[in-house]
Amino acid sequence: LMSELLLLTNVKIFILDEIGYYYYKRSGSITKSGFGKSLHDAVYNTQYIKSVAEKARPELVPYVGAYAAYQARTALLLMTGEQYRENREFTKYCREVIKENKQYIKGSFMNKKERLFCSMYVRMPRFTKWFFDLVRYAKK
Repeated sequence: LMSELLLLTNVKIFILDEIGYYYYKRSGSITKSGFGKSLHDAVYNTQYIKSVAEKARPELVPYVGAYAAYQARTALLLMTGEQYRENREFTKYCREVIKENKQYIKGSFMNKKERLFCSMYVRMPRFTKWFFDLVRYAKK
């Protein structure tokens, strides 16, 4: 993984408070494709990168930890009800990822709604998933 290589070398990494990039969302991209293997892998990979950072670059752990929670949240929200029921082990893993990284969420890049989902999901996973799905589909 490229991120592992960056963590294990003596590369300087700067964290900025500014957004300095733009990205293009195209149809068929990972961000538009819903829940699938790519999001599943992203949750596991981000936690792996965090474990590497804990040993090699501990100063980056809060950022990677917040991103891991964000990836887990994204995967959970993009699951349909059927996918949620079929992937019980993965949903439990996502809950643990969010729970393990909750101390990094508060001061992170996540907005209030994203932080609320994470906080609620740790306490009441099924209700939180149902509620956020209800709100999301009511808007459509």
